[in-house]
Amino acid sequence: MSNVTLVIKGWYGQKNFGDDLLLAALVNALRGYVDARIVLWCRRRRYLSRIAPGARILEPWTPLRQPVAILWGGGTQFFTFPGSDKRWSDLENIVSLFLNPKRLARAPLTATQLLLHRLRAARLHKVAWRGAIGIGVGPFLEVNNQMEEKLKLLRDMNWLSVRDEESLKTCEQYGIQKAILGADLAFLHPLIGKQGAATDKIIVIPRVSPMDQEWGWWEEALQKTLRQIRPDSIEVISLCEKDHLLAKNLATRLEARLVCWDPHVMSLDAMIERLVSA
Repeated sequence: MSNVTLVIKGWYGQKNFGDDLLLAALVNALRGYVDARIVLWCRRRRYLSRIAPGARILEPWTPLRQPVAILWGGGTQFFTFPGSDKRWSDLENIVSLFLNPKRLARAPLTATQLLLHRLRAARLHKVAWRGAIGIGVGPFLEVNNQMEEKLKLLRDMNWLSVRDEESLKTCEQYGIQKAILGADLAFLHPLIGKQGAATDKIIVIPRVSPMDQEWGWWEEALQKTLRQIRPDSIEVISLCEKDHLLAKNLATRLEARLVCWDPHVMSLDAMIERLVSA
C-alpha cells in the first residue's frame, strides 16, 4: 500500500487540545498498520510537525500518490448549529464584509482561498476510498443544506466508525445503516488511563460550543459552588484557543490559577499529566 496517499481530514491545527490529541493517537496507530503517505487536510500550524512528525499539510500542489483515500479521523465533524447554513455569497454578508475591513481580511471567500479550494477539490474528485473513524455525528439542530451535505458524505463512505452510542443513534435515525460503534480515539494515547500523582486540586474546564445556548445560566451556578472552595485548590484550564478568554474571565472571578493549552510551548504528555493529577 506504499503507493497510496492517505488524506486525514479533521479539525486539527486549531490549538484545540482534544483534536490535537486525536490526531496524535490516530497517526501513531495508522503508522503501525498502514504503509501509505499521510497528508493532513486541516489548518496549517507549525506545531503539528511535532504532533504528527512527517505528515504533510494538503495543498493544491502537494504530490498525491494514486489511489487516494480520505479518512475523517476523530472529533465531532458532522453536526449543525443555529446559523450553520449561512452563505457568504448572500448579499447581506457580502455588504457586511466591506463595512468591516477586519472581517474582510478573515473572510473565507477571498479570490485566493476560493481558487485554492477549487484546485484541491478537483484533485480529490476521484478519491478511491472514503471512511471515518472515531467521529462524532450530530446533533443536527436544524434542517438545512449543510445538514444534507453532511448526510450525503456519511452515506457515501465505504466505512464508518462512530465514537459513541448517540452518534450511532443519529446515523440510524437518518437511515445510515453502515455505521459501527467504536470508541473515542483519544483512548489510544499511552498515557490515557494511567494513574497520575494525586493532588488536592480541582480542575475546571470551561467549554462553550456553537450549540450551547445556556452557558450564562450554568456558569453562574458553577461560580456559586466553586466560591465555597479555597481558591488555591482550583485550577481553570482552557483546552481550546477559542475558550481562552472565557477561561481567563472565569479564573479572575474565582481568583484561581489559569492554564491555557499552547502546543507551541507544552507537550500533549505534559497536559495529560496535569489533567489526570486532579
